[in-house]
Amino acid sequence: MSATLEPVVPLVQVAAIEPAACRRAALVLAAAQDRNGGSFQASMATIAGWVGMSQGQTRKHVHALFTMGVLKVLANGNGGSSKALPLYQFDPLRLRALAHQPGITSDLFNTAPAPRRRFYAVDTQNALKQMATELHGRPGQRVVRFVWETKQGDVAYGWGPLQMLLLPPFAKGAWTGQLNPQPGAPAGAKTVNTAAETVEELRAWAQDVALGRMENGRISNNQPAHPQGGNNSDH
Repeated sequence: MSATLEPVVPLVQVAAIEPAACRRAALVLAAAQDRNGGSFQASMATIAGWVGMSQGQTRKHVHALFTMGVLKVLANGNGGSSKALPLYQFDPLRLRALAHQPGITSDLFNTAPAPRRRFYAVDTQNALKQMATELHGRPGQRVVRFVWETKQGDVAYGWGPLQMLLLPPFAKGAWTGQLNPQPGAPAGAKTVNTAAETVEELRAWAQDVALGRMENGRISNNQPAHPQGGNNSDH
């Protein structure tokens, strides 16, 4: 396999990229590169929607990745024509140089893309949405990221500490099952609510995966939970 086509998500997962928000942004962008054959094109507004941050925060973290030398612009770095989006690519050699630095704990999931669990939720117009959650971060710094899976790619629905998903539903700070689209999301992205039964399944999945039980028989990593009402929606 050529260096251009080498998957970079596993390299980002073990690289010493800080702070945590910058690391999360790098993981999302690395996944975009791996999906698109070794590079990716996107506006800053699009990237902000992917990572679930404001454009200002997103620009700060992208520039930090430039400074580290792990991300570079191959073309259209200065904007060019109105239709010319910047073309980005991660540098595998630089990512390897940042891996396993002294005092840095490697991510548990350093050999594969982030664990993902699909599920259904219903939006405010009673439309059924196929959603997904991913688990990111090092031990003690785990976060869960939520997205709406569409034919055009993932639409960011925010993130939060793993603890909010692990807490029982009556506990303060527990996730209630409601999710809101992030700034820059398309018009079809609306607030969604997740059935209590599905929330419990996601809680069990997150606990199993966080503890390294990736093949638990109760929870499938690829099949969404059964729909709980709602009308069919494009997903």
